[in-house]
Amino acid sequence: MSRVKRSVHARKKRRKVLKEAKGYFGRKHSSYRFAKEQVQRSGMYAYRDRRNRKRDMRRLWIERINAASRIHGMPYGRFIAGLKAAGLPEAAAQLVALADRAAVGELVTLDDCIDIVVPRGGKALIERLMRESRIPMIKHLDGVCHVYIDERADIEKAIRIADNAKTQRYGTCNTMETLLVAEGIAPRVLPEIGRLDPHPARAAIRDVFIHHVIGGKKLSRRADFPAMVRAATPDAVLAGVEVLADGAGDVPGAGDVLVVDVGGATTDVYSVVTPQGEDAVLHKEVVEVMWRSRTVEGDLGMRWSAGGVVDAAAAERLLLPGEERILRAVAERRHADTGFVPDTEEESGYDARLAELAVTVALRRHGRGGKDLREVALVVGSGGVLRHGSPELRNQVLRPATHDLAGGWPVPEHARAVVDVDYVLAAAGLLASDQPETAVRLLRSLATDH
Repeated sequence: MSRVKRSVHARKKRRKVLKEAKGYFGRKHSSYRFAKEQVQRSGMYAYRDRRNRKRDMRRLWIERINAASRIHGMPYGRFIAGLKAAGLPEAAAQLVALADRAAVGELVTLDDCIDIVVPRGGKALIERLMRESRIPMIKHLDGVCHVYIDERADIEKAIRIADNAKTQRYGTCNTMETLLVAEGIAPRVLPEIGRLDPHPARAAIRDVFIHHVIGGKKLSRRADFPAMVRAATPDAVLAGVEVLADGAGDVPGAGDVLVVDVGGATTDVYSVVTPQGEDAVLHKEVVEVMWRSRTVEGDLGMRWSAGGVVDAAAAERLLLPGEERILRAVAERRHADTGFVPDTEEESGYDARLAELAVTVALRRHGRGGKDLREVALVVGSGGVLRHGSPELRNQVLRPATHDLAGGWPVPEHARAVVDVDYVLAAAGLLASDQPETAVRLLRSLATDH
């Protein structure tokens, strides 16, 4: 009997086993004996766990359907019972946990399994499905997302939902664009939508000021020190601006006031405005306008943020031809040496130009928020560059507050500009709660040009 050689088949079998064992740890991927044993065990585990995975996926499917149905007040059991009563299979409603666009493209070709498609997503997704789908589709392309509050709704919960629908993720396709309210409850709902309460934010600012600004510098280690702090500096200044505008007792105020504070790291703008005409009674926006407010521009400063001033001015097209290169070099020197004090007329001119640009951009950002600043009677400048500058420098820096007619914001028409040389706004703000008339008299010094 002739000898039968099995070398080719034997090698083929070994290669097949080692191929299946590819990636296994240690000798299990290179030694045939160990690899063969591991492949056999892996096959056994795969057979077992395929069944377990079906069980886990069904459990997860039930949990997800239950969560979705309970949003509408219907538990999973009642939902499935309704499907059965309607003669529909349990699998008629499914959640497919896939975020892969390729899988979606495959899904819309299964015309033998799916009768109709209702896509939800951006315009690009809808247009793609229009090209690829073999199934009838109900599409929207440029749709409008409505929120409706019925007379039978829980008003407090409805207001929270409406606020969330507009402000939580305002860049998504399902962000609220139109709010509809039943006529019977409109007076109770609409005044509350978008109403702003600044007090929690001010309390948070005070806490940060105490623990990070004062506590971080270890100015006091006493446990009772936080209770002694009357206010954070920004809040004290805003209180001073308010009492300057309103007056107190028999001491009249200055009317509408606009304050711009140019610092080394930020440029802050404060405004206290009395709404006129229909603005005093109507809310024309979803979120009401803050008639007494402060904005902080963290990218506009004379030292730490000098580069941000040049960037913002370039974006607003405020720079003269060839000026950007010069000012960038100037800003880099000031950022590298935050204690720099100009000692030449040229350096003082650069400081004046940076301050002028910072004021221009900061006022544009503040004024474009919907507030009418045309009736502002007094513009107050603050900050070291203004306190220690010449009258010509002050006029240059504060000029945008009354002459920036191309800025896209309502510029004060008859305002007078002064400088808080003695830094009395913060001090008056600390006095305002206990001694308001004294605070107003202290601020009368601002009525005199320096």
